[in-house]
Formats: sequence, C-alpha cells, structure tokens
Amino acid sequence: MILTDAGIKNDDMKFLLYRDRTKISVYAKAMFGIALQRQNDADKLRMIMRNIEQFLVQDDENQTAYLNLGNNGYWWRWYGSEFEAHAYYLKLLAATDPKSEKASRLVKYLLNNRKHSTYWNSTRDTALCIEAMADYIRASGEDKPEMVVEALIDGEPAKVEKINKDNIFSFEPVAKVINRAVADAIGGLASISGRGNTRGGLA
Repeated sequence: MILTDAGIKNDDMKFLLYRDRTKISVYAKAMFGIALQRQNDADKLRMIMRNIEQFLVQDDENQTAYLNLGNNGYWWRWYGSEFEAHAYYLKLLAATDPKSEKASRLVKYLLNNRKHSTYWNSTRDTALCIEAMADYIRASGEDKPEMVVEALIDGEPAKVEKINKDNIFSFEPVAKVINRAVADAIGGLASISGRGNTRGGLA
C-alpha cells in the first residue's frame, strides 16, 4: 500500500502478495485490497474481498459486523491487532462499498468496543479507527444528513429538530426530551424521517 501511495507500481510484489493471499493476515489482506482498489484492479480486488469476508460475522441481534480473526498465534504483533485490522477493513469498505449494511454495522461494532467509550487499545489503533470512520462518514454521505426528528410525549409533539450538515454537531439530542418524559412516567417516542444516521445524536 505504501508503494501505491507513492505512485510506484511493482507488479512482482503484487504477484507475490496475490499468490500468497491465503497465507497473509486479514489485516494485510485489507491493506492489499486498498492498494488494488487504487490501482483499479477489479478482478483481484473482488477475490481479496471474498477472502476477507470468509472471516466476517454478522450479528443481527446487535446489528453489528466484525471479523473473527483467530490470529493463529500472532495477536501480539502489529499485524495481528484486532482493531487495526477492523479499521483497515472499514477503510476498504469506505472505498468500495460505503453504503453497505456491513460497513455501517462495522462502525457500530467499533464504537461499541471502545475502552471507557473514549479509545481502543492504543494511540495507534485509536488513530486508525478514527481515520477509518472519517473515511466512512465522507464516503457514505453521513457528514451531510438531512432529517427531521420529532419527539412525542404522551402522544403530543414536544420537540421537532431539523438535523443537517450545518448543525450535526450542535443540535440538542432529542433523547434528553424523552428522558425527561420517562422520569415523569410519561411515554416518550421519537419519530425520524429523512437521510442520515442518528447513532451519535440521539443517545
């Protein structure tokens, strides 16, 4: 991937990596996939994606997706890092299939597995996870939401919030209104319409 970033094409290296793709880690497969995508090598990229997806687990109950790495005894090495592998897979999905269900589920899995809700295992994997999520947000269009969220308390409208790219980080979470309703033993319900994702805003 570094050679690709530098604009250097090395067909011998590509041949060796592709030939031995079943012997390299999932982390390395994801990095190789990104390089293939940048070189527009669609046939090899499809095969690498299939190789990676053999490790993909879809958790319908939690609406998450993750890679069951196994790691074969090299979990302590950088190329065995669980979260760095997930981050590079997310970067690959952001480049190839950003609006897929597995991409959004992978983001949710990463968010759910932070330590103390602020970081992952190290500054390195935390930086990669944040970078991958930024790639996903841009590619999927989640940085430009267009939605209306209406909070109903006891069947009556209590708050209507329009969320767009201008106030995505500043709007008042509707969950605060609902939480107040619950505290008063009154039913609260949020109705959502439009385009975007409410993972971070309503909670």
